[in-house]
Amino acid sequence: MKILLVHPHDIFDPHEPWTIRIESIAREFVRMGHEVKLIHFIYETSVEKHTRHPYGFEIVSLKRRGGLGLFKYNFKEIIREIKWADIVHFQKCFHYVSLPVICGCLLCSKPVHYDWDDFEEAIYLSSAHPPNWMVHFFLRTFERMLPRMVNTVSVSSNEIKNMCLSLGVPADRIFDAPVGADLKTFGDHIDGEHIRKRYNPPGKLVLYLGQLNGAQYTNLFIEAVSLLKKKSPDTRYLIIGSGSKFNQLKKMTQQLGVDEVIRFVGAVRHELVPKYLAAGDITVACFEDNEITRCKSPLKVVEYLAAGKAIVASAVGEVKTMLDGCGVLVKPGSARALAEGLLSILKDDEKIGELSTLARKRSEEKYNWHVVAKNLLCAYEVSLGERRFNPDFLTERENNEAPLKEKLQEEVAV
Repeated sequence: MKILLVHPHDIFDPHEPWTIRIESIAREFVRMGHEVKLIHFIYETSVEKHTRHPYGFEIVSLKRRGGLGLFKYNFKEIIREIKWADIVHFQKCFHYVSLPVICGCLLCSKPVHYDWDDFEEAIYLSSAHPPNWMVHFFLRTFERMLPRMVNTVSVSSNEIKNMCLSLGVPADRIFDAPVGADLKTFGDHIDGEHIRKRYNPPGKLVLYLGQLNGAQYTNLFIEAVSLLKKKSPDTRYLIIGSGSKFNQLKKMTQQLGVDEVIRFVGAVRHELVPKYLAAGDITVACFEDNEITRCKSPLKVVEYLAAGKAIVASAVGEVKTMLDGCGVLVKPGSARALAEGLLSILKDDEKIGELSTLARKRSEEKYNWHVVAKNLLCAYEVSLGERRFNPDFLTERENNEAPLKEKLQEEVAV
């Protein structure tokens, strides 16, 4: 099968680590014997337009910023690649991806699949100060329209699945695709001893992995450490990651008097993450309970699972399903509950070992990229069985389609 994947961000940019999802899916498809091309959008102009990824798929780089002229150029390039493909898969609802893909698939009579992995409208409203009304309008509109316009939809969480159903998407067009981890990259075969020696903890080493931006809740972890300082004085803590809140969080550790037990590692390349996880004894994923976290399928949690680590996490959204029976779940948004969850296993080596074994088993059973790729292939088979879009979305599609195709062909020809 010829699979075209389209992602709105730059897979080479370390500040956009969430692209590991599309990159890992592409790698799994290649491993399964499919031909894969990945279109991504960059800010820089130095990246060559066509390159070959080490994992064996072709990368097409398009520019992200620009006016109508650039949009028109990208539209033509996307249509060129759509003509090559058997199936087109795009991630996220951003207009500069979704519009060309939807129009191009209509023009070329190709099936299209939408990968809905986050509640983008809510994320935007929480991070933009103040939000731009036009950006908000387009996000809200496209995020609600797209699931009904495509052949099939994959969802990363049960909350997003419920949103799809509420929009009128038939259940048999919705496929589960949570985040995953590569089982060969993570596991107890990874040696993290040299990293552990670098920090030389007198007792347990507890790790927090993630971006240090808004709505990441690292502050809950730091507050929990302040509550544990006297109860578990030999424990040391690492915060792995960087972001706009980095300096603010470092200042917070000083104000709470825990800067001697918490070390900030900063951003690390993704290929080094397995070694850092291998060095730790316990891992943490803390969240508040809101519409963003209920929709998320957190990457850090599945990488903790694949690394075979004891996990203490907030019981919110998809995390409850991921860690049911193989992790310690605590009340979301509560530093005290997080501290109590950590304290419940810090002195219990047997429990840590038991949770570690269960975590790896859960990853092998469900939360890995191979399983995600197989679920997506099932969705593609459904899409390929149809001519193009969901026929329930446009009741007069046959009457309106011909003039629309003619108009699109005129635009592409110009």
